[in-house]
Amino acid sequence: MDTNTPLDIELLGRIAVRVGDTELTLRGELPRALLARLALAAGEPVAGELLVRELWADPPETAAVAVRGNISKLRAAGLDPYLHGGRGGYRLDVDSEHVDLLRLRTAVRELRAAVAEGADGAASGDRLADLDGVAALLWSGEAVPELESQPFAARLRAELAEERRFAGQELVAALIARGDHQRALAGAGMLRAAHPLAEEPARLEALALAGTGRTSEALATIDAFAERLADELGLELPAGLAELRLQVLRADPEVAPAADARRVERHGIPLPLTHFVGRQAELAALAEARGRARLVTLVGPGGVGKSRLAVESARRTGAEVDDEQWMVDLAALPEGGDVLRAVAEAVGAVDSTAEAVIRRLAGRRALLLLDNAEHVLEPARLAVRRLLEGCEGLCVLITSREALRIPGERMIAVAPFVGDAAAEAVALFAARAADARSGFVVDEANRAEVRELCAALDGMPLALELAAARLDVMELADLADSMLGAAAVDQPGEGGDDTGEAAVDRRAASRHSSLVDAIGWSVALLEPDELALLAQLARFAGTFDFADIAAVCTVGRGGGPVGDAVSTAVRLAQQSLIAVIDREGRSRRYRVLESVKAFMRARHPLAEADAAAWAARHAAWYAELADRLDPELRGAGKHRARDLLDQASPDLRLAFEHALAAGDRRAALRIVAGQAEHWMRKGTLADGRAAIVVALGMAGRADAAVEARAYVGAALLSYQGGAYEEALGYMHEGFVAATAAGDVGRQALLLAYSAYGRSLFGDAEAAEEQVAQATALMEQVEPWVRCSVLLCVGQTLRALGRPAQALEALQRSKTIAVRTGYAWIATSATYVTGKVLVDVRRGQDAIDVLLPGVAFAIADEDPTSALALLHLIGGASAFVERQAVGATIFAAVDRLGARYDYNPVLAEGDDARVHRERVAMALSKEEQARAAARGTGLELDELFALASSLGRKRKAAESAAA
Repeated sequence: MDTNTPLDIELLGRIAVRVGDTELTLRGELPRALLARLALAAGEPVAGELLVRELWADPPETAAVAVRGNISKLRAAGLDPYLHGGRGGYRLDVDSEHVDLLRLRTAVRELRAAVAEGADGAASGDRLADLDGVAALLWSGEAVPELESQPFAARLRAELAEERRFAGQELVAALIARGDHQRALAGAGMLRAAHPLAEEPARLEALALAGTGRTSEALATIDAFAERLADELGLELPAGLAELRLQVLRADPEVAPAADARRVERHGIPLPLTHFVGRQAELAALAEARGRARLVTLVGPGGVGKSRLAVESARRTGAEVDDEQWMVDLAALPEGGDVLRAVAEAVGAVDSTAEAVIRRLAGRRALLLLDNAEHVLEPARLAVRRLLEGCEGLCVLITSREALRIPGERMIAVAPFVGDAAAEAVALFAARAADARSGFVVDEANRAEVRELCAALDGMPLALELAAARLDVMELADLADSMLGAAAVDQPGEGGDDTGEAAVDRRAASRHSSLVDAIGWSVALLEPDELALLAQLARFAGTFDFADIAAVCTVGRGGGPVGDAVSTAVRLAQQSLIAVIDREGRSRRYRVLESVKAFMRARHPLAEADAAAWAARHAAWYAELADRLDPELRGAGKHRARDLLDQASPDLRLAFEHALAAGDRRAALRIVAGQAEHWMRKGTLADGRAAIVVALGMAGRADAAVEARAYVGAALLSYQGGAYEEALGYMHEGFVAATAAGDVGRQALLLAYSAYGRSLFGDAEAAEEQVAQATALMEQVEPWVRCSVLLCVGQTLRALGRPAQALEALQRSKTIAVRTGYAWIATSATYVTGKVLVDVRRGQDAIDVLLPGVAFAIADEDPTSALALLHLIGGASAFVERQAVGATIFAAVDRLGARYDYNPVLAEGDDARVHRERVAMALSKEEQARAAARGTGLELDELFALASSLGRKRKAAESAAA
């Protein structure tokens, strides 16, 4: 046996030990207990005397001999290379990362440390997102439940239960503090089921329910807890819970309204870094317009502050108006670009059609904020009209230099700070000047000078901010002299008409000129390296970070290496020529303001050769970025990777266009192959597959490894999209390329994919052969490949009618996936395990396996997988005589699934139909109608709470309380 092959030991649930992919057979309770105790020490020696005390409550005289004898049994079972020691103690060579219970304890410590980082008990979004794998472990099996009499086992179960309880409580409390009540509710429900007499789980569940506006259920949770305390312990409701009940009853701002305001789901709405100044009349007009119209357009010149006003309005709008808000920056689109595609990508629709977007937003009160629409007016007009016609709860807020002019549009003019609003111009300048120079104030000594400067700049907010930013290096008097000397404000000629449309046109031209002059003045003050860098930054399609700048841009003479590009970019940001975008729980990004971008492209374009070189660096960098993020999508850093790919999406498209224009097949394939997993997770299957097909259709060939990755991506997206024949073709091409590249991992993966496909088409012989080939390669592949292969093997074995072997492969798949953080495979393995258990009519077991999977999917922000698992729970309800609950689940999944283009009957075919028929047979038409009516009113968190009532632990707790 290869002693370099690591052990994998499972102590949560059935005790299992594997050497590579071979499970060892351990017979007898004592050998298994001995293995478990040594595994807990993870490579550290355990004295023989201690083992005796840990394994027997009342040790017999022969205990030491029994220990030695059972050590011999473990060695004979295949553990000889890993077991060391003798009379002085015994050591099992196993890494703590390969013992699931120790991984849980490590994850719990990391989780509690992450929560402790927050000043108010809420961890940073990045840290909590990276610990999503903890959820799967937190609610998984008991510690060594098959060991009954060993003292260490009983103590371990008690310790672990408390560790899980407190870690779970801290995680749920952190989610509530962040306003993430849906994820909090999933965890709180599991906690309360496990600890029905503990105060904190009841309090957290009530808080989460109140935070989602379900006050009656929050009160019922507290009342049910009070009854249990009185009946079982003779205790009264604790004072803290009694006070919480009063807070819920009177809608105390600390419980209901505050939580209610936080639970608006915001996507892409930035977190402003500076204090909002003025615009109270416009904010009121916006609120009033939204109450009367579903299309509101903020109209005004560039630099007047339309985007900031729209963001401020969205952030001030609470859950009494919106369920979710989405912001799409259309500035990244070319002239006449595809607005509908940008919207579909932002909201996670499965393709770029209006119908897909409508299904995604259906049943929700959604705000769609389309920013910078002036250069895509016609496609925006068509998209908005179609979406408003098809989506009753949708409101569209647009910022543009002109209105869309479609029926029902309410237009709000956003004017510069002039006339009666001149004081707001001074206030804005004062606020931004104080940001640039600490301690700066507008007082009687300088007020007149500031007013004159603001008037000269026509009260244009962007111009005022550009001027104020220079106070970090200039005195106010020098700033005023410089800007006033540079300003070229058109004045009406003597005797000219200063009324009517001509005057409006002149004033608009004057304000535009003021802004252009202010930008020109700011640009003229730049050092040569700053000017060169700004010209390059203006070519990015979307937002960027410092890593993008360092990779794509050059500074210094001769276009040499980057050198000091990042510090140069910092100076540009300090001068307000680059906007800083702060996002809750995510890293900062930057963008060139659209007015500045237009100025630079018109006045300071790159030379043709420089532009070509920039495009080549841009394509190379984003190909490398997609390459680098691809493996992260399958691990603990998946949320960060997804976020980076979403943020970089405009520039990934631009880089793809650069690669196509240059005929660079390799770069094009790297860009699309690196995004395939991301597209699959987002559900954008058709658009993703189309991009890969375009890249594969380019002339020439890339290196075989890149070709193989692209074919794997095409196969994955085709299969998930239901194009099975195409998928098998891509699998074959990919296997040829992977073999040429010596890529054993993708060979194994494609063989396993193909085996499952063959089993679906009834080709059992080919499926068996490919399973054997894939399994033979597994020792040589990475963990993410191994768990993917095992998932396919489990699916194939299920299709071939071998449930016991399927369950074993699926359990191994899930174990590896959870350990490595590959959430999608962990969830998929859970799902298929549930299907196998339903196949063999073990309904309660299926439900108990699936419920933690639902909580995990919700925590992983994967609603489609959560709905698939819930639908299967609905099917399993027939085996626990709860068919009415199953019918309710089906109705809820149908309604919610339409939002994510998930149709269980289409996705699962005969399986789904059998589940529904089995449930319907036990119900009258009236009962079915009542269940369906109830289901159509449930949101995802409510549906999960209903499904949780079928769990073995919840039923036991309710039975005990009754």
